[in-house]
Formats: sequence, structure tokens, C-alpha cells
Amino acid sequence: ALTKPNAGIVRNAILSAFTGLEIVDSVVAGNEPPIALSSLEKAIRLDVNCTTADGKQLNIEMQAQSMEADNLTNQHENLCIRSVHYASKLFVSQESTLKYSDLKQTFQIILCDFSVFGGIKEDEKFIHRFTFSDDNLQLTDKIIIVFVELPKIKKLINTPTSELSAEEKWALYIEFFGNKDFYGKVSEFENKEEFKMAKEILSNISQNEEERFRYLSRLKFQTDLTHNQAAARDEGIKQGKTEGLLEAAKNALKKGLTFDIVADITGLPMEEIEKLSLA
Repeated sequence: ALTKPNAGIVRNAILSAFTGLEIVDSVVAGNEPPIALSSLEKAIRLDVNCTTADGKQLNIEMQAQSMEADNLTNQHENLCIRSVHYASKLFVSQESTLKYSDLKQTFQIILCDFSVFGGIKEDEKFIHRFTFSDDNLQLTDKIIIVFVELPKIKKLINTPTSELSAEEKWALYIEFFGNKDFYGKVSEFENKEEFKMAKEILSNISQNEEERFRYLSRLKFQTDLTHNQAAARDEGIKQGKTEGLLEAAKNALKKGLTFDIVADITGLPMEEIEKLSLA
């Protein structure tokens, strides 16, 4: 939706909100087909790749579900590394004739319909902006990765609109557009031109069945599929190794080896070995 010719105002408003910059002009380049944000497209990503008038590069995507490879651990390591991978690729795609200091800022913005950093104690921030830095020094702000965790914005649903920042308004609008339970709140934003246009764009897409099913054909990028397959393979190897160790422990116990020796040989926990002795 944000790649359409009439979506410039909406696209610039969203990019401004989540980057913290004032973006008044952006040109779409090299995009995958745009993805609707209706309830039936929950498994699909919105992917918008554009440049600003002064050369900054921005990619914004909607990650509606965690990557399959991360479902094994729920730590979202693959998603985080993936964000660095694509931000880096976008950054180095700039003209090689430029001086390093002339390279433009690159933003990778990921809107997640799930919590990525929810396991971090007391982390209630819904937006995180990452750059290359340590506690005191900034190495560079040329590559910026922005994670927007949409579920965390619900706590602001009853906050007066006048007290919300631009990033909070857009996060609420994207998360709850089309949700009848929050229609009153969402409609408050539509007094502004960019939100009116966003409503029109999203409504038109959700009503266009032919476009919707065309979008549904893109459930995964090939890169994600490759990583998911690799993760599944690694999990299979891990499972096979564990089963082998359990079999070895059983045989060792049958031969009369003590629990301590079996634990030392296999690396299995003592509780597991005690269970095997009773099996």
C-alpha cells in the first residue's frame, strides 16, 4: 500500500514517526509487491524500500509472525540477525565511488505484531532504535535498525490523542485499524490528512479480493525459508544426538557403571540418568 503513487504523504509520515527525522519526500525503489494489513494477511510482510531526497535509504516491513527458526527458542535471534543482514546489504549497495564519510544513513524498520524483547526485565518500550555504539561512544549512526513492537502499544489506547507522539499514533493506528473494538480511538486520528489517506489506502486494499489473493501468494521470502529449513535440520541433529546419548547411558548402566561415571561420560544431568535406571 505504501508503494502506491498516491501514498507519498502517508509513507513520509510513517517514516518520519519511526525514524525521528522530518521526511518530506521519498521515492520508492526496488520493492516487492505491497502487502495489505487486514486480518487475513497476518502471516505476510509489508516491504517498502525507498530513498529520501537527500539520499537516505529506508526499508520498512511488517513482520506479522515470528520466524519459524525462532519458534524453537522464542528468543528471536534469527529475526534480529536478519535485520542486521538486510540493513548492511542496503547500506553497502550505495555507489562505490562515494567516500565512506559521504555514505548516507540507512534505516531498517521492522514493525512486529509480536513481542521481540519481551523477555528483557521491565522492558515496556514499544520502539527501539539500534546503532553501532557502546555505553559512551557512538561508532556510527549510518546504519540504524528500528524495532516497533506493536502489541506493547495497547497500554496507550486510552491516552488522550493530544498527549500521544507521532510514533505512538501511527503504532496504534497500524495495530488497531479495522478492529471494531477500537474504532473510536482509531477514528480520532483521521482528522489529519495523512491518517485519512491511510484509511482510504488500507480500506481499498482490503476490499480488493484480486489484490488480496495476489498478496497471499507471498507468504515467505526464499531467504527466510532457507533459514527455517536450516534451523529444522539443526534441531533434528540435536535431537538425534540426545537420543544417542540416552541410548549410550542405558547401555552403560546395564554394564554396571555408576551414575557418576555415566554422567561424566555422556554429559547428561544426574536426574536424567536416575530416570533411565528406573526405566
